[in-house]
Amino acid sequence: MDRAHNIGGFMGLVASVKRAATRAVVNQLLGMADSSDKTLLRMIAAIKSVSPLEWYDKGLAAMEDYVRQGHPGVEAVRRTVRAMSPATRRKFVENFIMNVFIEGNHRRYAFWEREGFGPPTTLLISPTTVCNLKCYGCYAEGHDVHSTLSFEAMDKLVGEAKEVGCPLVHFVGGEPFLVKHLWDLFEKHQDVFFNVFTNATQLGDAEIDRLAKMGHVALSVSVEGLQMHTDERRGRGIYALATDVMKKLADKGVLVAFSATYSKANIDVVGSPEFIDAMIDIGCVFGWYFPLMPVGSCAVPQLMPTPFQKLMFKDRLAELRATKPLLFFDFGHDEWIAGGCLAGRKMLHVNSQGGVEPCMFTQYAVDNIHGKSFTEVLRSKFLGKVRDDERIRANPKKTCLVTDVPEVFRDIVKTEGAKDQSGDTFMTTMAPVVDAYAREDKALHESEKK
Repeated sequence: MDRAHNIGGFMGLVASVKRAATRAVVNQLLGMADSSDKTLLRMIAAIKSVSPLEWYDKGLAAMEDYVRQGHPGVEAVRRTVRAMSPATRRKFVENFIMNVFIEGNHRRYAFWEREGFGPPTTLLISPTTVCNLKCYGCYAEGHDVHSTLSFEAMDKLVGEAKEVGCPLVHFVGGEPFLVKHLWDLFEKHQDVFFNVFTNATQLGDAEIDRLAKMGHVALSVSVEGLQMHTDERRGRGIYALATDVMKKLADKGVLVAFSATYSKANIDVVGSPEFIDAMIDIGCVFGWYFPLMPVGSCAVPQLMPTPFQKLMFKDRLAELRATKPLLFFDFGHDEWIAGGCLAGRKMLHVNSQGGVEPCMFTQYAVDNIHGKSFTEVLRSKFLGKVRDDERIRANPKKTCLVTDVPEVFRDIVKTEGAKDQSGDTFMTTMAPVVDAYAREDKALHESEKK
C-alpha cells in the first residue's frame, strides 16, 4: 500500500509539474502575441509542435498564413490580449486554454475511448426563460416562462460536464442575470470559462466590478445593429444602455463580445463597416452572428433572411474579416470549420426545465437532467441519431437541422419520441415553410456550382 501510495503521489507530482510548465509556456506565448510578426510565427510553430489534434494543426496553419499576409485577424488577436485585465488573462490561460483545449481534450478523448463517441466541447444552459424585454421573433418565446433552474441543478450539471471535458459553458435565456444564484455558480466553479449572452440591463457598476475581479466570465451583449435597429426590436434606450455597459466592462478588462441576430429588418446594418467600427470603438474583441430562426411560439418566418440574402451576407462578412481587426463567428455559415452543424455533437442546450436539446434552436428533448447524470444524457438514442445520421453529415456546409435538413430532424423527432419544449410549430404548420426554405437554399447553391 505504501509503495502504491508513493507511486501515485509521484505521478501526481509529475502531472502537477507538467501542468505548471505548460501553463508557464502558454502565458509566455500569450505575452508574445503583441510582438512582431516574426515572433508570432515562432510562437505558432512552437504550439504546432505540441498540438494534440489534426484540426488544431489546420487552424494553426491558417494562422501562419494570416500573419504572413498581414491579415487584420492578427491585429484582432493582439487587441484581445491587450484588452485583458491581469485577472482575465490569468483565467483565460487557466480555464480557456488549459482546461478547455489541453486538459479538456484529454478528458474528451478518454470519454470517447469509454463510450465510443465524444462529448460536446460546449454546454449551453438557459437558467430561465424569464426576460424583462420582449423582442419579436425571439427563439425562446414559448418555453414555460415560470421555469428557472435551481442552483443545485446547474451546479450538478456543470460539475459533471467538467469531468467529461466540457468546461466551457454559455448561458442563454431569457435574461440569465435575472437568476441571482448564477453568481454563486460563477464563484463555485472557478475552473470553468463562462460566457453569458445578456441584454445588459441587469448590470450596474457593482456587478461590473464583480465580473472584473472574477476574470473567468465573458459577456456577449445583444444588439440588433446601431441605435435605431436595436431600439426598434429591444425597446427605446436599450442601445445606449447596452453600449454603456459594454464600454465599462471593456475598460475593466472583461472580455466583451456583441451578439447580433440578422434578419430582413437589419441585415444591411449588422453587416456594415460602420457597425463593426462601432463595436471596436466600444471595446468588443469578438462577435456572434445568428440568422433569425423560425422557432418559438412567436416565430416570424417572414423576417428570415432569404437564402440569397444569406449568401450575400456571407460575402459581406468575408470582406469585413479581410479589413477589420475583430474576430467573429457566424452560425449561418461558419460551422463547417468544426465539421458541420454543432448541434448534439460539439454543443448541447439544457433549457430552463432541464430538457436536453441538440441546440437552442432545435427545441425537442427526450432526456432531462433532473434524475439523470450528464453522461447518461449523452448516451441518449435521440442525441446519438443527431450526432451520427449520415443525412445530416453529408455536406458539412449545409447541415442546420432547422433550415437545411428539416425533414431529417422531423424524422428523428418522430422516431425517438422527442417532446416539444417550447410550443413551437416546427412539426406542423411551420413544416411547409422550412421545407420550402430548404429547397430554395439547395437550388441556389446548386446553381452557384454551375
